[in-house]
Amino acid sequence: MGNIKQAEFYIKMSVFEAVLFLEEQTVLGLPSVYYKLKTEDKIVAIITFEKYFYRTKSKAGLVITIDNFHENTRVIAHTLAGANFLTSLGAEAAYLKKFKSLFIDKTI
Repeated sequence: MGNIKQAEFYIKMSVFEAVLFLEEQTVLGLPSVYYKLKTEDKIVAIITFEKYFYRTKSKAGLVITIDNFHENTRVIAHTLAGANFLTSLGAEAAYLKKFKSLFIDKTI
């Protein structure tokens, strides 16, 4: 099975602002699935992306969870990569690094 990489950090944006920001980031590929769950004052958004890497002939998946369950907005990202997600060719680490770099000036 391919390697799973994870990152967790807090940002200076609301859940809604973060989702809008991510929808504009074409470098991640197009979002394929989007869920939003809401209670009275708590929101969790889940977005998935998939990107094909031509150089390694493999693909990487990115699952992002954004919530306001804590004092600040939390972002958790998981990547899984490899040819048909079975073997790791390093794409998951590169994909996660690219994702984290988008929030470099928005991180608490």
